[in-house]
Formats: sequence, C-alpha cells, structure tokens
Amino acid sequence: MIFAPRAARPLYRILATVSFLCLILPAQAVDVDKYPDLVDLIQTLHQKYDYSEKVLRELFSQVEIRPRVIRRTKHPGERRPWYAYRDQFVTGLQARRGSRFWRKHADALSRAHLRFGVDPAILVAIIGIESRYGHNTGHFRVLDTLTTQMLTHPRRKDFFTRELTAFLLLARKNRLQPLAVRGSYAGAMGVAQFIPSTYRNYAVDFDGDGRSDILHSMPDAIGSIANFIRSNGWKPDQPVCETARNRSGMARWLSDLNTRPLLSLKQFAEFGILPTDDGLDPNLHADLIQLEGRRGMEHRLVFNNFFVIRRYNHNDKYAMAVCDLSRMIRHRHAARSPS
Repeated sequence: MIFAPRAARPLYRILATVSFLCLILPAQAVDVDKYPDLVDLIQTLHQKYDYSEKVLRELFSQVEIRPRVIRRTKHPGERRPWYAYRDQFVTGLQARRGSRFWRKHADALSRAHLRFGVDPAILVAIIGIESRYGHNTGHFRVLDTLTTQMLTHPRRKDFFTRELTAFLLLARKNRLQPLAVRGSYAGAMGVAQFIPSTYRNYAVDFDGDGRSDILHSMPDAIGSIANFIRSNGWKPDQPVCETARNRSGMARWLSDLNTRPLLSLKQFAEFGILPTDDGLDPNLHADLIQLEGRRGMEHRLVFNNFFVIRRYNHNDKYAMAVCDLSRMIRHRHAARSPS
C-alpha cells in the first residue's frame, strides 16, 4: 500500500473515489471543466504547441472515461504465473503463424536484419506476442484510453499526460483523426504496439513512401521495432536466454541479485549454475532469473539482449516469452526453408 503525506491524503481519497466510480459506472463523456488536469493540459497544448483551445475542448468533449481500461490496468496479464503466461503466447500455433509471417514479409525482415542487426526471429516473435501478427492491434480508442489513464491513475498521471501530449502531436504531424485511432488499454498502437512517445522517437520509413506509418505499413512496423531494439543496446549474434542446469543451493540467492548481467558464465559455473548450451563463451556476462513452472521453479540465464527486449515491456515473463517463441519460430522456419 502507498501512503501519501497527510496533507495530500484528501486528494488521494478524491482520486480513489473517482477511480472506483469509473469502475462501476458505464463509459461517460468527459466534462472538461470538471478535470483541472485536463484544463491544464489544454492550456499547455495551446500555449506551447499552438493548438486551438476551442478545438481541443471540442475534441475532449467527445472522449469517454472507459471502466474496462481501468480494470485491465489493475489486473495486467503479467501478474499470472509464468507457465500460464507462456501457455498464452508460446504455442505451436503461434510458431506456425510466425513462420508464415516470416515468409510473407521476408524482404522487410531481411533488410531490418542487415540495417539494424536484429535477429528476424526476435522481430517476428515480438509482433506475434504484441498483436498476433497484426490481427489484434487493439479496439480501444487511444484518445479515450490515454485520457482515462491520466485522469484515474494518479501514480502515473505525469507519464500518461506526456503520452497524451505525444499522441496529439503525432496525430497532427501524421494527419490522423485522433478519435479514429485504436489501440490497447495502455494506449499502444499498431502492429508494433508502440506507445505515442515511442512512435515519435523510433518509427522509421521502411517502405520508402516518405512517411513513418506503423499503423498501416508492415515494413514500417518491422523496421521501427528493429530500430527500437538496436537503439536500446542490441548486440548482434549474442544470445538472449538459456536454460540453466542448477547444481547449486545458491540459485535463489543469485536470482535475487536482480541486476543486469553481472557475473560471467565461468563465475556462474563456479556456483554450480551452467547453461545447457556448452558452446557459449564462458566470458559472457549473464543474470539468473527464476520462473514459476508447472512442476516447480525454472532457472534461466539471461544476457544483455534479454534486457534490451525487456525495454519493450518491463517484465521478465514478456522477454522470456519472446525468447522462447523466437526459438520455436526459427526452428519451424528453418524446417520449411529449402536446403
């Protein structure tokens, strides 16, 4: 439980009451003047970015607070145990669809590999987990989602205020209708499921039409994901994760270090923790994580590239699902490719 300073507690009670009412009431149109934070945002956009205050008020009058967005935020899928999370995303069906996606978009994936150095299987796995290869990019209006999050999620109000600002700037630059763009309950958009600030900072034109459009162009989405991964420290031809053989009683202590790669594989071996792949460079640095499997705890050694993927979604289960699914996709794709 988070405790606010005594003077701030009445405000937190008010915000908590608003959040509770939003959960039990149907979606309701926003009355701008009832939300000082929204009034402040409109004034900032007007003064700093030359938006019309009248146009913004008209736009936000069509926005609705979405109770389902609040429910999803309170109960994210990453809270499930690893085995349940894995069963949703790392399946034979996902691998088959991933292999088909790879063949269909081989040119863009190959170009992304050459330009950014990111393994195509990783890119395909990310797209598979994020949007089911483009078949599920979200059905919430992004403007509803970001406004709902900003007004009902006090601990992350500043974050969602920035994202809402970024979305409106993005919509103006790309000539998008703000009320027409749909995405996830967190405001992520398109095949890549980029939040607005990530879209603005990392999207690239990869189909040569002069626009960076991850909403409608698959090559742009592929290139943009690769650009994000590379920009956050991806090391080509380096591993992501490896199952660990645990011959030590110190696995829990080592995993509790909870840091980026600190020890070399050689040092882990001295503690009785060895990768199943004996061909890995013993000087590679790794971290050890534990995951809740169906038959007990699973131990994985994870490397720099694992933490790069984790920048996409700040959760070990997500990055591990990308690692596992990418291997299944690569295996299936290689089996179907002509020798």
